[in-house]
Amino acid sequence: RSGVTSRMECSPSDEDEVMFSLDWFHTEAGFNAITFRDDFSDRSGTPVQSPSNVRGQSGIFKWTRELSERNSLELSASLERLHRNSRLIVATERTVDLGLQQNLSLGDAQKIVWGFGARRYDGRVDGNNFLSFSDENETLAIYNAFAQDEIALSDSVNLTVGSKVSWNDYTGWEIQPSVRTLW
Repeated sequence: RSGVTSRMECSPSDEDEVMFSLDWFHTEAGFNAITFRDDFSDRSGTPVQSPSNVRGQSGIFKWTRELSERNSLELSASLERLHRNSRLIVATERTVDLGLQQNLSLGDAQKIVWGFGARRYDGRVDGNNFLSFSDENETLAIYNAFAQDEIALSDSVNLTVGSKVSWNDYTGWEIQPSVRTLW
């Protein structure tokens, strides 16, 4: 694998922190495969070493703002692109993520975290004469919102109550409530 990664972190003010990261990579590898003649006259196939290469790029941006000593806001975004090429398939993928989260402390005994996010995935897979896909293009969207409240019931017992609500293209709405105790 070869690649280049660059990362920058800075604090443009006393309240702000910014992180930005970029990654470029390329990998050449091989895998064992079995090929067949077009007429399948070689019933058991012929083992071959199939070359494969993967290349891609990714970028991440994160901004954190301290609104007060007990209150912060975080915004994040990422993009990833991937291209895979082999004898069996040619695949291209793109994923975009966005998120916003607030961390809020109400006194020493209560911490609230809430936020929302979104993800979009676009992919395309092209097969060959022996491998095909019913839908070569795929798009998936996921949206979510969450909230969590951690309450200190005593010096040694914490109660955490929260839920995540999400929607995606496959299953529609999903709710994931949670109640936990730590002692």
